[in-house]
Amino acid sequence: MIPSFERRFDGSGFTLSTLTLRGDCFLGLFGVLWKEAVVERLQIDKAGIVAGNSATGLGLLAVENWGRITDCRVVGEITGGSKDKKYAGILERNSGTIMNCEPIANAGPYTTIITDPEATRWFLKYEGIHFDDVWIPAEKDLEGLDDALMAFLDSDTPLPPNTWVDRQSIITDFRQYHREYAGYTKSGGKYIICLMHLYDDRDSA
Repeated sequence: MIPSFERRFDGSGFTLSTLTLRGDCFLGLFGVLWKEAVVERLQIDKAGIVAGNSATGLGLLAVENWGRITDCRVVGEITGGSKDKKYAGILERNSGTIMNCEPIANAGPYTTIITDPEATRWFLKYEGIHFDDVWIPAEKDLEGLDDALMAFLDSDTPLPPNTWVDRQSIITDFRQYHREYAGYTKSGGKYIICLMHLYDDRDSA
């Protein structure tokens, strides 16, 4: 286990097999991934954590993420631990970015890029958005979007007719929103759409 990590770890698509951790708390391949940390292209197979019934801080890849996790796959299980909902087994707490990872996150705020073109087409048609085609944004395409959205919400920019947004509420809870990004093209331009879902900590009780 690496208790603290703040550099780049490129798994190059290789698989780490038969990882087993035992203890009372704070167990994972990585402890804390700090803001500068990047973990990418890593597969973990046959991983397991065996912990006491009241243990906390359990995640097969990491306990807590403040950095970026990209193109990773984790297969394994956590035995024991408190009743806190785990971040799909990948990690327990996320305050950073996770993209194109399996299993798909089911708890805690996360950011992901929708890589299924048909899913994007279905959403665009359902919302009545006219488009020519869909495209899959890259990670670099998302840089600065959070700041731009915050600036928009914090401004007096007029909204489209029949549209109402509780700007202050979103700004206050911004880091608690799941963000799912997809892309489409229209009239020669590229557009990125962001679907946001508010994560309520009470869901973890």
